[in-house]
Amino acid sequence: MNISLDLLSLILGVILGINLYLLYERFFRPASEKERLLREQIKDLKRRIDQKDKLIKKAVKTVVDEHKSS
Repeated sequence: MNISLDLLSLILGVILGINLYLLYERFFRPASEKERLLREQIKDLKRRIDQKDKLIKKAVKTVVDEHKSS
């Protein structure tokens, strides 16, 4: 009886330990590979949007300048 209770306690302790480890890994570890890739994509998209904004401003300025000179 005492051995089976110790064995049951050991099994439950191992299961609880594994669950706590997985929770820690999920919430407190550094960014995962997928999260890092998403951050890089966001950075690239922001850079491309900034480039498009600059091109749009340049095109509008060119149109305004041509309109003034006409």
